[in-house]
Amino acid sequence: GLAGCDLGVEGAKAVADYVRVSGSITSVDVGNNRIGQAAALELVSIFREKDQMKSVGLAVCDLGVEGAKAVADYVRVSSSLTSCNVLNNDMDVAAAELLVEAVKGRDISLGGIQPDQTSANFGLNHLKPPDAVLLASDLSKAGVSGSLTEVCQIRKVIRTRNLSFLTSLMNNTSMYNTMAG
Repeated sequence: GLAGCDLGVEGAKAVADYVRVSGSITSVDVGNNRIGQAAALELVSIFREKDQMKSVGLAVCDLGVEGAKAVADYVRVSSSLTSCNVLNNDMDVAAAELLVEAVKGRDISLGGIQPDQTSANFGLNHLKPPDAVLLASDLSKAGVSGSLTEVCQIRKVIRTRNLSFLTSLMNNTSMYNTMAG
């Protein structure tokens, strides 16, 4: 994959050019590349135009608030998307809440959880309050997190502003023991 391979802005533009002409690609992960907001926005624009993506990885791509708004516009209208990882993107809580509102009532993960995924480890992600908002949305949806049997190192997220929601969720799920670890 392309995640974490030091793509840079030029590499992101090459990916955008490829996605633009590809008729069959359904998954792109450029996460952990700090490609910059402009390159990320270009990719999101292409994803929205083509509407064929099932999984998109944009974690740690410097989306910021404006990028989060563009992603919210995209996920709101996508007919094929099931996962759009936007963790660690220098957005504020309001932008994260906008993303959550955009996927309300739909089984789209904002934390990169795949529908058949059984284990998730957030221990090294340096999560912040906006990420807690995104993960709280994911963990509240059976269609997103229903296959998860183990969630590791989520304690950092629990310490954020969504403590009451996540505590309530843990009290109602069999994942409590692994989440508290």
